[in-house]
Amino acid sequence: MAQTAATIDDLSQGRLNLGLGVSHRPVVEGWHGQTIDRPAAEMREYVAIVSAILRGEPPPPGEKWRTGFQLMGLGPHPDVRIYVAALSPGMLRLAGETADGVILWLCNPNYVRDVVVPEVTTGRERAGKTLEGFDVVAAVPAALTDDPTAAYDAMRRDLLPYFGLPFYRAMIERSGFDADVAAYDAAAGDVEKMQAAISNDFLEALTACR
Repeated sequence: MAQTAATIDDLSQGRLNLGLGVSHRPVVEGWHGQTIDRPAAEMREYVAIVSAILRGEPPPPGEKWRTGFQLMGLGPHPDVRIYVAALSPGMLRLAGETADGVILWLCNPNYVRDVVVPEVTTGRERAGKTLEGFDVVAAVPAALTDDPTAAYDAMRRDLLPYFGLPFYRAMIERSGFDADVAAYDAAAGDVEKMQAAISNDFLEALTACR
């Protein structure tokens, strides 16, 4: 990852922002044969190791991630900004403490205001830093359309897989949409009903559709 980041940063003349995330168990276990045991702790180790390699320093030893890798033919690249993908309070605090920004997905404005910013701020304070220069990247599904119903239907199809992933489910419930998750579970096996479980209230809070 560090070598790839250094290569892209070199080719882009220093314009790379590197996003890192733990992904989800179906991907990590089913695709890569790895495990997610302690997400925040493992992310902390990974960020520390990648950051050290990019700075041209020996990577610190971790409990899960161990390497003696150093950049080959490039660098160092100490100015690469690292963003951490986060949803839960613990991972948000970690992002604030260890990274230059946080990447969100399916986090509506209320969740950003009430959970993301306070938890990131706590992480920054732990590191003796302020929010100045720290980026909160909030992805907003959007559509400019004469048929908002069709746009919402398309968004439901796109968002459906996330309702089956534990990290997203926990965040959605924490956002106040536990009824949507319950309706999704109750409709298991019926794709149309599973999509219908994603309420208009959820989409109105999350998306920009006009």
